[in-house]
Amino acid sequence: GFITTGLTRYFVAPYDCTITGWSIVAEGTNPTCTIDVWKIVSGTSLPTIVDTITGTVLPYLSTGNVIRSSTLTGWTVAVTAGDILGFNIDSVANALTIKINLEL
Repeated sequence: GFITTGLTRYFVAPYDCTITGWSIVAEGTNPTCTIDVWKIVSGTSLPTIVDTITGTVLPYLSTGNVIRSSTLTGWTVAVTAGDILGFNIDSVANALTIKINLEL
């Protein structure tokens, strides 16, 4: 089936790094999506929308199946080992799978 809005996946950062860009690969016919990225310090809680790090330019795919960008206007780009990252689907259409990668 298709990916749905509100789906969130989590990842624990294995090392200190700086985000320098992002890419999205989506399968489907004319898929579109917008993904918010959340981050919280290491601990026992998952990040939520109040922990967004994406500033004014959220990762998005509007045409084709692949996009890459190094535009990080307003982003919090520092990541510390153990930080918990959340990737939330804010909007989506026609996507069977979505992969987002942060460039570090």
